[in-house]
Amino acid sequence: MKGFWIFAMVLFGSCRAIKTTSIFTESVYFGPLSKTCSEIIQWENTLQSVDVSYSYPVSIGESLYPNQPGYRLTNKKRFRRPAGDNRLEYTIEYYTSPDDSIRVVLYEWNMPAVGPGGINRGDPGYDKPVQNAFAKQFSEVRNEITRTVGNPSQINVDPGYANVTWRDDCKWLSPEKPKVYLLMFKRDKNLYRQIRLVVYLK
Repeated sequence: MKGFWIFAMVLFGSCRAIKTTSIFTESVYFGPLSKTCSEIIQWENTLQSVDVSYSYPVSIGESLYPNQPGYRLTNKKRFRRPAGDNRLEYTIEYYTSPDDSIRVVLYEWNMPAVGPGGINRGDPGYDKPVQNAFAKQFSEVRNEITRTVGNPSQINVDPGYANVTWRDDCKWLSPEKPKVYLLMFKRDKNLYRQIRLVVYLK
């Protein structure tokens, strides 16, 4: 994993001159915002990601991306990354404008069919390790974003037991920095978890 982070920072460090701000090299989550979609496709191929782009038109809701500049998002690419140690299903969606620039990125972590320890979904012993994996992933992403752009503008996190579907969220909305929405949808009764991370410049 350490080698992956180093490789990612080296790759995203070669930003185009128009976007040389160090924030693109400080966190792997912001790196794609300095690249074109063509460059990202090459990058995903080096990671042996699988292209799982939708075969039908999709859009990203205004609650996640207000799109105040009014960009025409003409191309959407979606990749599934190889499973990490936590076994969570990990996909990334890139939304681009006609000039091939990436305008918004949606990272998503979903429940795996086979959880940590090799336990199948629905079998005894599946829930707790998956709950722990999502809690750790949410915390690690939150800490990474905070380290890069500062403390969240808004925090709404409830660590209690969730009988119905609940949403934890943190938002970074500084006008001088990339905008970030970090959301975790969760339910403990009939276990459900999903993390979504949305990043964009404007």
